[in-house]
Amino acid sequence: MRKIKNLLILVLAILFAGNVYAASATTSISGTNTVKVGNTTKIYIKLNASDLIEGVDVTYAASGNITVTNATINSGLTQMGKNGNRYILYAPSPIKSGSTILTLTVKGTKEGTGTVTVSKMEATVSGGTVNGGSKSYNINVKPAKTAAEIKAEEEAAKKKEEERKAQEEANKKALEEATKLVESAEKSLNNDDYETAVKAVNSLVDSDAKKALVERLDKVKFNIEVNKAALEKCSSSEPNQGTCSNANCTKWIVLSVILFVGLLTESAYLVFRKK
Repeated sequence: MRKIKNLLILVLAILFAGNVYAASATTSISGTNTVKVGNTTKIYIKLNASDLIEGVDVTYAASGNITVTNATINSGLTQMGKNGNRYILYAPSPIKSGSTILTLTVKGTKEGTGTVTVSKMEATVSGGTVNGGSKSYNINVKPAKTAAEIKAEEEAAKKKEEERKAQEEANKKALEEATKLVESAEKSLNNDDYETAVKAVNSLVDSDAKKALVERLDKVKFNIEVNKAALEKCSSSEPNQGTCSNANCTKWIVLSVILFVGLLTESAYLVFRKK
């Protein structure tokens, strides 16, 4: 019976606003007063009354650069009626003064300012109905990223780009140097030159150019092995080659002597004939 009586009191208070007691309750709004665009924050609508709260009639609104995405009533209150942003709430067991009546989830829509306003806050307490009055709460909506954050990101991006270009230039120089070493190895077919070129090519980043240099070095290695095998074969037949060389040398000496004697004889003959 007491609950029914309290509900009737609340309904009567709504219908007969002239019976509301003055200045015996106050409305308060709290929460974070800043939010970034696209983010959300919680706003708490509270009622301070002179006694336990048995029922509430509250209306709120959001304006400016914010929107309310959700409204949650106090777990100790039961929703008896709702019309837009107006809630008529009943407390099966009276709640204490200073309790949060509604918790609003507010989202920033664009940079600027938004306002949450409670235009009506009437409550039933033991002994009558009280008016908490109206209340406004401003929220500063900041950019999704602050100027400092944007600047920091721009500087980080700039630094990353500079590092990328520096690395790109270093890779280019390393490729040019490795190419020169490969060319040198191709000309000399020297194993030390080959090993130096291999080391330089292996340090390059993977690319088609590196692959091409590796293929060229494979050919250099093959040619070095071929030359090595030929030298070993030549070394094994060196005594015979030496004999052959001596024989050829002797042959040329004999031919030179014969030619010299022939020329000398011809000269003598010409001198004798003139006489």
